[in-house]
Amino acid sequence: MDVAGQFTLTGKTAFITGGGGGLGVAVAEAYLASGASVVISDVDADKVDAAVKGLESKGTVIGAPCDVTDAASVADAVAKAEVALGKIDILMTAAGFARRTAAVDLEPEEFDRIMAINVKGTFLPAQAVARGMIARGQGGKIITIGSVRGLVGHPLGYVSYGTSKGAVHLLTRQLATEWAQHRINVNCIAPSVIKTPLADFILKTAEVRDLFMSRIPFNRPAEPEEFVGAAIFLAARASDFVTGHVLFVDGGSTAG
Repeated sequence: MDVAGQFTLTGKTAFITGGGGGLGVAVAEAYLASGASVVISDVDADKVDAAVKGLESKGTVIGAPCDVTDAASVADAVAKAEVALGKIDILMTAAGFARRTAAVDLEPEEFDRIMAINVKGTFLPAQAVARGMIARGQGGKIITIGSVRGLVGHPLGYVSYGTSKGAVHLLTRQLATEWAQHRINVNCIAPSVIKTPLADFILKTAEVRDLFMSRIPFNRPAEPEEFVGAAIFLAARASDFVTGHVLFVDGGSTAG
């Protein structure tokens, strides 16, 4: 049995939304190290440029900025990637946004914005990439990003974020069900707290940090590098019979 071959991404192309952020860059570096070519996409073109420059010595990497809430922008970025690299075999939808507001104070505009970025911004790239995968008839891997907040509540104002991530979990299962006939695996990685700018609110204040860490049995946040094993597994042949799954990378947060 070729165990190592189960985890190689040689010859594959991965498209990463939110690729200019800390999590996206960590996954991009891991995919490059595993043999893939990588497309960095982000709404911030400067972040795309910085990520590409930081990674270009490690393998084939290009930038394709887009706004994940805009279908035309997503379609343009996907088309650019397909022209440049021939195909997209792997999609990771790492673009996301968090805002923590008490439910009684939550403005409808904030709720709409977070749902648009986290849910619509997951669906539109998945739809655009899946169209190419279906047309080529070679299958593919789509990896969405959920959260422990999509499964369990929290006292510190997660109405919009938690609801959006719960929707991502179900969206993952729905797409997996629809696209299994095309050999497209759709799975979700649901982390707890990871040391990225998205977690600054949690980690910069001792009282808030202690509250969050008390709900994680490992009693610490994850490093971005601790996320990449799951990202490689769900992108590689090792997960060919895994679809519609939400994999919690959460330090035991959902264990009890």
